[in-house]
Amino acid sequence: MRYAVWFGVCMAALVTLLIPAAAQTLESYAAALVRPPLEDQFGFDAPRWLRHDGPGYDRGWDGDGPERRRGSEIGPDFIVYNCLGERRPLEFAVARLRPFGTLKLVGSGPACTLVAPLRLEKPIRVSGDKDATLLGPPGGPCLIVPPGGSLAIAEVRLRSWSDGDTPCIAAEGADVSLERMAIQTRGTALTAKGGRLSLREVHLSGGPAPVLRLQHAEFAIIKASVESYGDGAEIIPPAEGIAQIGQAEFNALGRRGVGLVLHAEGPPGARVVLDDIKIEDFVAGLKVGPGTRSVATHLHVGHAGEVGVEAAGSGLDLSNSVIQADDVGVRLTGYLPGAPGDAPRILDNEINARGPGIAVEDGTPGEARNNSIGVRPGRCIVGVSRFGDFRERENLCHPP
Repeated sequence: MRYAVWFGVCMAALVTLLIPAAAQTLESYAAALVRPPLEDQFGFDAPRWLRHDGPGYDRGWDGDGPERRRGSEIGPDFIVYNCLGERRPLEFAVARLRPFGTLKLVGSGPACTLVAPLRLEKPIRVSGDKDATLLGPPGGPCLIVPPGGSLAIAEVRLRSWSDGDTPCIAAEGADVSLERMAIQTRGTALTAKGGRLSLREVHLSGGPAPVLRLQHAEFAIIKASVESYGDGAEIIPPAEGIAQIGQAEFNALGRRGVGLVLHAEGPPGARVVLDDIKIEDFVAGLKVGPGTRSVATHLHVGHAGEVGVEAAGSGLDLSNSVIQADDVGVRLTGYLPGAPGDAPRILDNEINARGPGIAVEDGTPGEARNNSIGVRPGRCIVGVSRFGDFRERENLCHPP
């Protein structure tokens, strides 16, 4: 009897200890992993339960690894998947993984070649090891993230055979975080409609369709590289929230597109912040359309075939930047009296062009001051606006 009482007391204590641990399950880490605030740095320092030595780790997921139960859900928190030698399909591993769990891809091989788009019905995280590569199916997306979903990927290479506008990653109303990885495609690498997007140390290549296409999604793009045979990125800013690109490069593989396009749908949305961005060898470097608001500093547009920066009825603050174009350095056009939006301000830039340094259409508000403009005589600022201040004497005009 004494041993029975002692055993009961020990079991009660054990249950008491386990209940708080069970309560502090994946949801307590969700905000840090797949729903982080975009203004913070995105890291992949996993909590213990996501590491190889943590609870829930399944060594080979052959049925004998540890699992955790919460309600009716059961499955491992961590699965290692060998792309070369695994016999079971990747979809099976994703289905078995718990929500907010981690799928670690190792190497490249037939097991990581999709025959159909992989639709992620639950929030997961994907990491890679030993040059992990995931090949998309022919003619379709690699990964589909439905509304309300969450996806975080790090150190994995995605390759897609999709053409045209079909993206490798398609997300709608979801949170997507990509770090230290690459996406190679013959069309669009990523589309995001609504939701939130974080790209950090990511390389994207594709085209001629825009390699990156965002529609009303909050975004933070830091240390990204984009290569395109057409447009680099097409962005419709969100109505509010974070919209930022910093320390990024856009490079043209063929002179057919625009490096970065911003345009609006409806009333002006969030102000897009562009800082320390290089745009090289496109027909046009930056185009901002009617209704958009943006701030661009330390922008470098090199060897633009036609126009370096074009603002059409948009609020653009361009400062401390270098613009080089074969035709027009900065073009300001499409402004209507009384239209919503901010006036353009072109301040403290270095502009070099074969044609006009700044071309202004009548009706344009705003100003151009303290710019160093290297052009042929008489081509410094072309056009006069009754609603703005674009006088040559407010700028330094000199031969190229």
